[in-house]
Amino acid sequence: MVYCPICGTENPEDAEECRKCNMNLEHTLQHIKSEEREFNLLIISGYIFVILGIFSLGTLNIVGLILGYKTFKQKDTRAKTHGFIIMILNLVVILFWIWILFLIPNMGISSNLNTSMARFFR
Repeated sequence: MVYCPICGTENPEDAEECRKCNMNLEHTLQHIKSEEREFNLLIISGYIFVILGIFSLGTLNIVGLILGYKTFKQKDTRAKTHGFIIMILNLVVILFWIWILFLIPNMGISSNLNTSMARFFR
């Protein structure tokens, strides 16, 4: 069903004009389809940046966060849901890489490794 943007009347999908106010609905249908394509593109690219961020030490996840936020700000509830999921996944990957790159080297693993390597080469 297509709703008229002027009067809000519900019209069939194939209607060219509104039943009540005779507004041309063809432009409205084109606008809805272009918004739907934009949602799909944002959603797909958001998930792609989640995957790319895994292999880029989390740097590309910043772009994924922005795409997720932009998707979340759309009016469509499906886009909001995907946007929220994309933002959460990107944050998880960023936190994972922060943990791997900054916290694990400071836990003493490298010093233990250096000591055992020194014993090996004596």
